[in-house]
Formats: sequence, C-alpha cells, structure tokens
Amino acid sequence: LLANGDSRYPEVTEDGRYVVFQSVATNLVAGDVNGAADVYLVDRTLGTITLVSVSTLGVQQNFGSYAPRACDVSDDGRYVAWVTLATNLSTYDKFGSGDRDVYYRDLTAGTTTLVSIAYLGDQRDTGWEPSVSADGSLVSFTSGSWLIHPDDSDSNDDVFVWHRSTGYLEIASQTAAGYGGTGGNSRRSRITPDGRYVVFESSATDLHADDTTTSQDIYLRDRTTGTTELVSYNSDGTVYSGSYSTSSPGCVEAAVSADGRYVSFYGGRWMTDCEATGAYLRDRTDSVTELIGIPRWWWPYVSGDGWEPQVTDDDSKVLMR
Repeated sequence: LLANGDSRYPEVTEDGRYVVFQSVATNLVAGDVNGAADVYLVDRTLGTITLVSVSTLGVQQNFGSYAPRACDVSDDGRYVAWVTLATNLSTYDKFGSGDRDVYYRDLTAGTTTLVSIAYLGDQRDTGWEPSVSADGSLVSFTSGSWLIHPDDSDSNDDVFVWHRSTGYLEIASQTAAGYGGTGGNSRRSRITPDGRYVVFESSATDLHADDTTTSQDIYLRDRTTGTTELVSYNSDGTVYSGSYSTSSPGCVEAAVSADGRYVSFYGGRWMTDCEATGAYLRDRTDSVTELIGIPRWWWPYVSGDGWEPQVTDDDSKVLMR
C-alpha cells in the first residue's frame, strides 16, 4: 500500500538496511492521528516500519517539521535523531511551536530525549540538521541560540556535538581559543561514523587564520586533536573568495569520508583552472582540490554543476545530483 501523503528527506545506513524519512502520510502505521509530519524508520530486512517521532510515553508529536536534513539514524537502526516543532515531547520544551528542536529516540529502550537543551538545563533555544555517529553515541546539529553553551557568545548559528552518555554539548564550530565562531553562521554539519570528524559550512571570520574573506567556506573539526581546519582551498592553495548570496552561495553542502581524508562540497565559484561552479572534492592528505562535476557536452571545460555531492564512507565514489 502506497503512502497517502508526501514522504521526504531520507537517510540510509551504510549497509542499506535501515531508512529514516519524514512523511505527512497517515496510513504508514496504525493509529497515526496527529495530522503532523512524522519521522519513520524502515527495516528493509524485516519489512517493518516504525513511527519514531513520539515521546517516551508514546505520545505523538503535536507539530511536525518540514526542514531538509530532518532526521538521521545510527548504523544499527536503534537510535534516531530528528528535528521538530513539537512542544509536547519533553517537559523542558516550554516556548511554543515557533522553535525547531532536535530530539533523539532510543527505539530499544523506548525513550525520547531532548538534544537541543540549554546548558543551564532549561530549554530555551533551537536546533536542527542532526547527524548521528555510527554507534549513535554522538549527534551533531545546528543551533542559533547563545544559551546552548557557555562559550557561545552570540546568536549566530553554530554547530554542536551532543554526547548521549552524559548529555554534554561541545562546540564543533570552534575557534583556536575554544569559543564559537563569530562574524557569520556555521551550519549543515555531518559527523563521521566514529565521531572523530565533523564537517560544516560557515561564513564565520575567526575559525582559521587563513580565512581572511567573508565568503561561505567549508571547515573540518578534528575532535581528537581539537583543531578546526579550513577545507575549501582553491587548487592553487589560495583561499576561496566567492561571495555569499542567494545566487552565489559560496561553499556549501559538505560531506566527509569515514577516515576524514576526503571532503566533498559544492563551490559557487570556480576553484580550479576550469572556470566552473559545481561539485568539488578536497584531498586533505595531498592538499588537492579537484572539480568533479560532470562537464557540459557543449563545452568540456565547464562543469555541469553537481549539487549536494556526498563522498561515500570508503571514499570510492561521490554521489551528486
């Protein structure tokens, strides 16, 4: 039986067994009566579908969410993080339907936890764009609240990492001094399966000494060494200098291989000798930036764009649209 409403924003585990997605359909599971966009998990091996977006008590969320990067899942299918406008999933969520929040569901234990919670223990901030490590122990996400961490001093968007075991939040979009980046927003993170690396896009001006421009750039946080690295260098070693705007979005949509060596992203201005926008791949080991968008048939030196490039965990392929 096909879904009777739109289903969007899927994420798939590395082995292809589990798929999470968001849907406004009302016939995917019995008893779906909340009239909101919900998050579901499909087990392709067992042929089952599970409603994820409920409280610990099993209450269905009273508001949904329609944002891209709406959900993610651990490799074993046990843990799912999602973004929602709901106000009835946690006693900490007090401020109405205008705030997006990140929640985390343990499907084995049947518990739901608020991830985007202020460091004072009183929910009054926001969160979206979750990315889950392979074992589900870590979740990276975006928040625009300066109350979520004591070392975040402004209301610009920053990237954070939540620890399941302790509830601790760390800043991933972090300067050398240990503070959240300023002068711009940091967004759309992805965390590697082992949780060591977090990639994200940012227009902040103080995350790396080489970044002297105001354009949107790609960064990588190495949580083991405690360093934030600029990734979006041009092929000649200079720093990307494209402008950030609707028509020229700078460098966006970063993804990273499991070992952290390769980072794929979209560049809104040419970064190689081939004057083209499109998908790029950065080899951090060899310090090489390569245009990987498919050339147009009428001019082999111009890229065919290549939006939303995503390098695979084993770095053997890059998928794009």
